[in-house]
Amino acid sequence: MATDFDAAIVGSGFGGAVAACRLAEAGYRVVMLERGRRWHRQDYPSISRKNWIWNELDPVRDHGWLDIRHFGTIATIAGAGVGGGSLHFANVVIDAQPDLFDEGWPSEITFAGLAPYYQKVSDVLEPRKIPSNQFSNRTKLLKEAATNAGFGAQYDEVELAVTFNDDYAYDASREPRAGDSIERPNADGVQQGFCVHLGQCDLGCPVDARNTVAVNYIPRAERHQADVRPLHVVRSVEGLGDGYRIHFDRIDNGGLRPGSLTARIVVAAAGSIGSTELLLRCRDQHRTLRHISSTLGTRWSSNGNYLSPAVHRGRKVYPGRGPTITAGIRFFGANTHNGQHVMIEDGGVPDLLDEYRDELSNPRGDANRFGGLLRALYRVLEREPVEELMPWFAQGRDIPSGTFRLQRRFLGLLGRDVLRLSWDPSNARQVLDAIHELHRTLAGTTGGRILLQPPDAPITPHPLGGCPMAESATDGVVDHRGEVFGHHNLYVADGSILPRPVGHNPSKTIAALSERIADIIVHEGK
Repeated sequence: MATDFDAAIVGSGFGGAVAACRLAEAGYRVVMLERGRRWHRQDYPSISRKNWIWNELDPVRDHGWLDIRHFGTIATIAGAGVGGGSLHFANVVIDAQPDLFDEGWPSEITFAGLAPYYQKVSDVLEPRKIPSNQFSNRTKLLKEAATNAGFGAQYDEVELAVTFNDDYAYDASREPRAGDSIERPNADGVQQGFCVHLGQCDLGCPVDARNTVAVNYIPRAERHQADVRPLHVVRSVEGLGDGYRIHFDRIDNGGLRPGSLTARIVVAAAGSIGSTELLLRCRDQHRTLRHISSTLGTRWSSNGNYLSPAVHRGRKVYPGRGPTITAGIRFFGANTHNGQHVMIEDGGVPDLLDEYRDELSNPRGDANRFGGLLRALYRVLEREPVEELMPWFAQGRDIPSGTFRLQRRFLGLLGRDVLRLSWDPSNARQVLDAIHELHRTLAGTTGGRILLQPPDAPITPHPLGGCPMAESATDGVVDHRGEVFGHHNLYVADGSILPRPVGHNPSKTIAALSERIADIIVHEGK
């Protein structure tokens, strides 16, 4: 049958942008459907002081920067907009540890096999370490702590998808100024400034120094005639025998306008939560993709994310200055801590938080999705000088035991089916305990004191799993090529296909897997 497009990509983050770019470059007629808006600098939450929240229950009213969902035992954060998760990620672009692929993956997926795809990602995102003459006070504190605690050999600055100017004379004691940045066109013709340490990476860099996929992969895809459609909320995918029909609602003029299009190939790239929910609805609610594996929704992981604010009395840390993350201490391979694979990083907190003390003290409406975390942050801000706070951040390999399912809202009987997550915090306890112990040690060696106890319900910006990659449909949803078992030319290319947590920032691994999937599609001539 004739289709409207050769390939339809659902989502535009590290998976979707890569797939759209590579298929468009190969001559495929590509459409990318993104639920969120196309962001412009003046719209960023860091500048507009609004546009914060995406509300999946009312996207017409709230189609903002962050999709925050609370699943009882854990909360998750995902990006919404052209660029997906790259809009709010902390710029860290690093290869996975080689031992990640020793177990739990199809035999075709190896570190050596992914190496050329990691390189492809680097060629586009152009990650580099923060210049040594621009270390933030947090960078210096982390390095000092690593040395004092005997972990100096495991410390290093991390590669960041950020445009730096080596000649910029950074003064950590001076309030950063956007006017110091100078713009230039990048390799894809998009105007970007260089980093002047404004500290607002997660909420939209005011000088566009961040190399998100919105300034490289996506413009490159559009240059090859990819049709990028923001504000398109995909509701279902229907098999047509030799293609698919994608049903969506378009956010337009204060309402939802239903529509559909057809494509030979569909790539679900809406993230761990988005792609998993879409396929669950297709299989269990709409009954349009009935043959998806019973493992759909399983092997979900929080990637062991954890934040420990500490106060360092008399020391100007300035958590609101500099890139959100700049360096890390690795505990992998032979250097695990208490047998746990973790990575400790410096964390940044935008100065904007200090402007919202009233909201933090009494979170309401959408802001309440942060729950106890917001209230805890408020208590810290209320009694401690912000400039002396160090947000000790970390990630680790927890047990991927979470399971998504659809369930009726009210007593399991009435209302719309909603996404539920069964996740037992005890399966992350060992890795979180190891992280908390390391945070206490590192803070203590530099005169700091941890301020918060481990939360009962953590929050993760790195949800992984739900459509796990495996050898067969008995063990997973997609094969090593990213193709859904039982559904020809239906692919998944995002964090949902990772069968186990990375243990540190996963963006580069997600993008590398998508590079591989797109390469296979092209070389198989589909």
